[in-house]
Amino acid sequence: MARSSRKKIERITKEKIEPQKKYQVGIYARLSVKGNKRKEESIDTQIAICREYIKKNPDMIWVDLYIDIGRSGMNFHRNGFRKMIEDAKKGKINCIIAKDLSRIGRNYVETGYYVEKFLTEYHIRVIAVNDSFDSFRWGESEEVFSLKNLVNEMYARDISRKVASVKQQQWEKGEYIGGIPPYGYQITIGIEGRKLEIEQETAEIVREIYEWYSDKEEIKDIVEILHQRNINPPREYRKTGKVKEIKKSNVKYWSVTGIKQMLTNPIYLGCMVKVKKPGERYKIRSERELELLENLVQRNTHPPIICKKKFFEIAKKIQQENN
Repeated sequence: MARSSRKKIERITKEKIEPQKKYQVGIYARLSVKGNKRKEESIDTQIAICREYIKKNPDMIWVDLYIDIGRSGMNFHRNGFRKMIEDAKKGKINCIIAKDLSRIGRNYVETGYYVEKFLTEYHIRVIAVNDSFDSFRWGESEEVFSLKNLVNEMYARDISRKVASVKQQQWEKGEYIGGIPPYGYQITIGIEGRKLEIEQETAEIVREIYEWYSDKEEIKDIVEILHQRNINPPREYRKTGKVKEIKKSNVKYWSVTGIKQMLTNPIYLGCMVKVKKPGERYKIRSERELELLENLVQRNTHPPIICKKKFFEIAKKIQQENN
């Protein structure tokens, strides 16, 4: 009995020296912009703050790291965040630590849902180090959470308005505010900002596509012509930098939809049409329709690849075929 008692004492003593790890921690870090070196350092800073917190709490062990870069806090459809939630539901982690509440989210309603309801139901502890927030001490943290959560959303909306205002000013000056330039163009940055300039080799292919369609070639036949000539579609060209492939086996097919969009895109007229949301397109089949969109069109912002006569002839032909 004495031996058994001694072992028990030794075990209890050891537990006091090395406390049981109650919390399996997932560190979450997020940046809303894709980054240069400074931005990467910011992610490292977030992680370092969380790791330091874990070191100071002997009942915690760091299990996994979840990162989202280039994702807004107003949207919760983020790969890193979704993976973290799934791991929490499976029991892999039971504690989430972030630098502050704004890293988890900037949407007042959704952030509140995840922290107050969803994660609480799964008994997941949430800690925001710099905000001194701990969901397991809700009585002390409730006021901090409500205030910080509201301020975070207000900040995000203010930034969004400022970005929209800057983009509007750039558009009014004829700057290209998109990301990847349309096939046939390249972006140059000068004293007048970001402008589209003709890229001769790909622009010539755009002209040929218009000519082939004008000469009564069907779009599916144009797809075959491009493939026979080993010409990469726009997506592959952007990926590889090769206008043409040497080996036929490496050549990808153009899409019928992509060619039809090229044949109706007023960017090739030297115009920029302002869109209200990603993927939005306006059907411009005549010069009259272009005039009706006066408030949404900036003319002569860059050199045209296709003349007006040819463009509207093609637009009319496509309209007739679709009717």
